[in-house]
Amino acid sequence: MKMKGIVVTVLVVALIAIGSFIGSLLYVGRIDDSNSYGKKEIYHSAEEALLSFMGDDTGSGKNSQSTANSRLTQRVTVMTKEGVLPYSGTVTKLQDAFYPGTYEIEFSTPALLPEEASVEVQMEISEGEEVYILTGNQDSGYTEYAVATVGSGNIVKFNTDKLQTYTISTTDIPAAQKAMSGMIGES
Repeated sequence: MKMKGIVVTVLVVALIAIGSFIGSLLYVGRIDDSNSYGKKEIYHSAEEALLSFMGDDTGSGKNSQSTANSRLTQRVTVMTKEGVLPYSGTVTKLQDAFYPGTYEIEFSTPALLPEEASVEVQMEISEGEEVYILTGNQDSGYTEYAVATVGSGNIVKFNTDKLQTYTISTTDIPAAQKAMSGMIGES
């Protein structure tokens, strides 16, 4: 009798989770795509939560381009002297043969902060390793923003007064791009 109650409870919880997921899919499907970055983040978070619940950690698997970059669930924390600020971000590992060990941090709401804040994110980079924090992108070129050393708990920490897309890399990308342009200019 007790086993029957446990089975019914598990089935009810699974049914509620599946219903919530389907409801969120229907809701997201009806949302207008203009200015929907945050709405897409909600959809991707729900999708990843369901996939991890089902034991599938391969990502959405819709097509080869969507699996080229793997989204990570590391928490991005923005802190000031007063405490944690209510901003969230997504960390994406870039699959680039030229620049291995490269990650992109994208904030759900780019913003100018009233004071300097500390951005902290736990990464799959060894403690004590030097990383380069960059702005820009691969097409227009990267600009070095800061150099940081990975702290205890594999935490990368840097200060900023602007929340924008940052690239964190173990490769000195600006120096590599400069060397590549020098080699191309010589030939």
